[in-house]
Amino acid sequence: MVDLTATLTNVGTDTAYDVVGTLQCSSSYITVNDASGNFGTIDPGNQGDNSADPYTVTASPSTPYGTEIDFQIEVVSGIYVDTLDFALVVGQLVPSDTGLYYSYYSGGPHVQSPVFEWFAIDSTQSQNPGTSTNIDDDAVVQVDLPFTFTYYGINYTQLTIGSDGWVAMGYQTQYDQTNTGIPNSDGPSAMVAGLWDDLDP
Repeated sequence: MVDLTATLTNVGTDTAYDVVGTLQCSSSYITVNDASGNFGTIDPGNQGDNSADPYTVTASPSTPYGTEIDFQIEVVSGIYVDTLDFALVVGQLVPSDTGLYYSYYSGGPHVQSPVFEWFAIDSTQSQNPGTSTNIDDDAVVQVDLPFTFTYYGINYTQLTIGSDGWVAMGYQTQYDQTNTGIPNSDGPSAMVAGLWDDLDP
């Protein structure tokens, strides 16, 4: 639960007395615990806020990071009534050109963090034999995908596998064994860094 304050500007020519604003939100991710805020009296050309009487809201733990939530404040002062719209982003912004990608880490604090179950696809075993790429240390190999994969709005039919624990969409020739922060020009473009480290198969 967090406190939420808003600032209103009186752009009219009359004093707005005893301004009250009621917070509204229709998102299923948001619970408005205290919807009433008092802004006091606001003179023409001046601003007022509800810092002395903040709204309180709670975001569901299942809210995806970077979700933009629409809110409204119904403002009342005497016979004046107006509804003001605004939006807030819950959590951290996620860089994306489509709005469809989120990042979570395994066992992290977010309820949507994945729990992985790994199984080997080693070509020397019989249960899940996989296909060996016979890749060397600090090297890459390109393979054709059996389907088209769309990544950040671009369709790919090839995948590049790096021996240092990453894959990248498309045909790449760069290899990179140094796991740095993402985004970073150090790594190949269109990369998925599953186990990015200086590995040696």
